[in-house]
Amino acid sequence: MQHSFIPEVQKMMFAMGDSREALLDSATLVEQIIHNQLSRIINQAMDIALIRGARMIGMEDIVFLMRNDRRKLSRLLSAISYKDVNNKLLMRTLQDDDDIIDTVELKQPFSKRRKLFVEMLSTIDTDGSLLAVLNDDTTPLDDIKIQRLQRADRHSRGMDAQLYQQYSECRQVNFYKKQAKFRDWLDYTNLELKPNALALEVLGYLAYETMATLIDLVMTLKQEENAIASDPLSRLQPPLCVDPGHSTPLLAPSSNEQMNPQPESPAQTPPVTPGELGVQQQQQQQ
Repeated sequence: MQHSFIPEVQKMMFAMGDSREALLDSATLVEQIIHNQLSRIINQAMDIALIRGARMIGMEDIVFLMRNDRRKLSRLLSAISYKDVNNKLLMRTLQDDDDIIDTVELKQPFSKRRKLFVEMLSTIDTDGSLLAVLNDDTTPLDDIKIQRLQRADRHSRGMDAQLYQQYSECRQVNFYKKQAKFRDWLDYTNLELKPNALALEVLGYLAYETMATLIDLVMTLKQEENAIASDPLSRLQPPLCVDPGHSTPLLAPSSNEQMNPQPESPAQTPPVTPGELGVQQQQQQQ
């Protein structure tokens, strides 16, 4: 792995809820996990491409690997549809401005993403459950995606204008923006089949999604670590962000805590006995 995405990984970690400057060791470990995961996906997709007699690894081979998870398919479809719309709008804008555009570039298969996605699902869908992801009314709500959006909202509430600008820029960072670097980072030169352009886009999306999953798990572990044994609802308290200088995440204080701050009591405080209660009452009377 000649190239490194560690600087980009640190920015994406901050955008997903980590501290402003993620630890180098953490970013290195995250990058390694993502690279290993994508390597396995590429090898499995190549096996499928060889079975169907293809000359390159296509988007449909990766979609086949995801066939058992409707929510992940739905997220991928949203990303693919956004790419199609974004490229069409960009092409119209350039044409309206009378810019000189290479006609070959305008004929790239950007508008075929959703079509290929639908065709692949239709070939392996036996009961209609896979094609149901195309219908927003039948697709179940993506709880994980909603939690990520809520965490991003909480994470940005206390930011000033300068920090929020940096945070907004970090949220736009991904793996596929630097396509040449991403291809070299994957290092699939020794494989019998190579991914095509659309497959590389999907791999870039899966790399980002893998990182988001890792951050979700870290936030869950930090939330469990911060839970107070005497307060069962503390496990439901969402973490605001992770600070490497603290062993627990920084939590957003509740409205009651802000109005009536109280010192923390030990987690395993024994109940007051009747004898102790009587002594306390006598002291109060005196």
